[in-house]
Parts: sequence; C-alpha cells; structure tokens
Amino acid sequence: MTMTITPPVVSGIACAILIVMQMVLMIAVVFARRRNKQSLGELEILAAVFIVGRISHAVGLSTPQTVGRFRTMAVQRRPSPVSRWV
Repeated sequence: MTMTITPPVVSGIACAILIVMQMVLMIAVVFARRRNKQSLGELEILAAVFIVGRISHAVGLSTPQTVGRFRTMAVQRRPSPVSRWV
C-alpha cells in the first residue's frame, strides 16, 4: 500500500487570497490615515505584542507537545477535543 501526499492546494489558495486582501486593507488604511493626518500613537507597542504573539504561536505549534507555554502565551487556552479521548 503506497500513500500519496497531496499538497494543500485549497488552503494555499485561501491563504494567498487572504494575504492579498490584508495587504489591500493595510494600504487603504495607510492612505486614509495620511489623508486625515492621523498618527498611529501607541500602535507601535500593540504591533510588537502582535508580532511576539504570532512568533510564540508558531514556536508552540512546532514543538511535540502542542499545548505548551509558547502557545498559551499566544492564544487563549482551550481544551483540545483530542485530549478527552487520550
């Protein structure tokens, strides 16, 4: 019995579409802020927290135990549906 590995085409396409949409939204917001002369203020700190959270989430998912301190720092802790059966 041979197993074939199919690439996640649908997920890849959905990801690409979401990235493009986020870039368009980001550019539209930048132009709107410049037009209205509205500064970002404290959003630099929020951006740093967001980046640290995303990196922690990626590190947490790459470890063998997917529920660890890095992942719980990044997302709200929810019980895994698989853990009920283990």
